[in-house]
This record gives sequence, structure tokens and C-alpha cells, in this order.
Amino acid sequence: ALIQLGANIIGAPVGAPPFDLNFNIGWGIDKFQRNNFTSGLEVISAFVNYGYSSTNPDLPNSNIGQDFANPSYLNPNNASMNAAVWLDGSPTPEQLLALIPAQPNDIGNPTFRSESLAATAQGTPYCGTSTSGVTDKLCEAILANTLKEEVINAPFRISICHSREDDTIAFQNTPDTTISPNLSLFGLGGIVPTGNHIEASFFCLFSFIVVFTAFSTIGDTRSIEALPNPAQCGAYNTESPSAAPTTTTSSAGALLSNTVALVLSASVGTIGALYM
Repeated sequence: ALIQLGANIIGAPVGAPPFDLNFNIGWGIDKFQRNNFTSGLEVISAFVNYGYSSTNPDLPNSNIGQDFANPSYLNPNNASMNAAVWLDGSPTPEQLLALIPAQPNDIGNPTFRSESLAATAQGTPYCGTSTSGVTDKLCEAILANTLKEEVINAPFRISICHSREDDTIAFQNTPDTTISPNLSLFGLGGIVPTGNHIEASFFCLFSFIVVFTAFSTIGDTRSIEALPNPAQCGAYNTESPSAAPTTTTSSAGALLSNTVALVLSASVGTIGALYM
């Protein structure tokens, strides 16, 4: 979106990104089935059930009977049994966990679950084999939102901060960084992120901030300044957007404009996106 608005993106630091959504969904289904998951992964399941159950009319699986959620969890007369409304009103993780059964796979499409578990057992790609008229359009929707190829072919640098022990977003989401000179695994002073998703997030968040700051007196915000050596963050110069500022309003009421890009570039000398 920023590129379409005329912004020049220099680099993007990202933390534990679900670039390969298709893989992460299948990976999660397998962990649920084996009851080998850390509490909290169920929340990701709630998001997937919500997002791919006819809540977005632009997806190819919407309103054709190929929802991600099990029909028993799409009861329009009972909100606690309707995964398509669980995220309405910005519920807390605790509220979501209270709605999810002990076996999170029970919420999902049973045919899709069986296909995913078969792919795990056979070592074949998830959504590699779908059932026509049953899960083919659901797979099409999920694959359309898998961004691994886009990341590999990105025209700007992407630094990925991701723990190999992540228990929520599989490390396999991280593409082979040797494929593109624009890709790299993030580390700070030779230290790389370790531990589960939450533990690694503290390292990634703090490290991304440190890269753009120099500290003198702890607690004195005036000591936060741009790094003196431009090579430490790649470049300081940014180009102004080529297009005039415009505003687009989404269905959720979010606003996006070129002004946002300018504010970001002025503060750290780069335009980046941080997902955690």
C-alpha cells in the first residue's frame, strides 16, 4: 500500500511473521491433534476461523459453503457457538480462550482438517490436494494470503527476527534468506532470538528500537537521537511520495495516507513495518 502511495520503502524489520499462512495453519492443526501446543495458539485458530468463514465477501470461499469453521460453530442464534462473530467488539485473549473447546480442531472444517493431517503424515504441501466443491475454494483463499513469494521478491531489505523455538508462528514461515540479497535473519551483536513466541518478542522489539537509537543517560528521552553512522541503518535519505496525499477508508474505518509514511521516515530514516 505504501508503494502504491508513492513512498520509497528502504527496509522493513519484521518479527515472527506468518508469511506462509498455509503452512502455519496446517502446522497448528497437527499440534492441536497431538495435543502438543502451548496455550495461546488457540487464539490464532480463532482468528483463522473468523477470517475465513464468509466474513469477507472478497474471498473466493465466502458464502459458498466452504467456510473454515465447522458448521456447528456457525450458529447465528448463539454467539458463543458462532466463530464468525467471536472477534466482533475486540475481545481479550482470555475471552476468546473461554469460547474455544479443549480440542481446538473441533471448531474447524472437518474435511479441511483431515486433508491437513494427511498432508502432515505424507510430508506433502498443505492444500496440495483439496476436494472439489468442498475445500478447493477455501484452499484458494488461504493460498492467496500466503506471502512467502512476495517477501522473497521484495525490492527492499527485510530483516526477520524469529526464534527457531517459536511455539505460535512456526519458524518454517521464514524463507531461505540465501535466496535473495534483500533478506536477512536479525541478530543484535551476534545474539539471535530464542525461546517461545512471547519470550522472543521482547528481544525483537527491544533490538529493533536499539538499532535506531543511541543512549547517554537512561531515562532522558532527549538522549534518543539518530545513529551517527548512516551505514548502521542503511540510509537516512528518503524520497518524498510522488503522489499527492490521499485517504482511503476501509470497512473497519481505518485511515491510511501518505502523511503516515512521511512521519515514519522523518523519525527513523526509514519506512518499516513491525509485526509481532
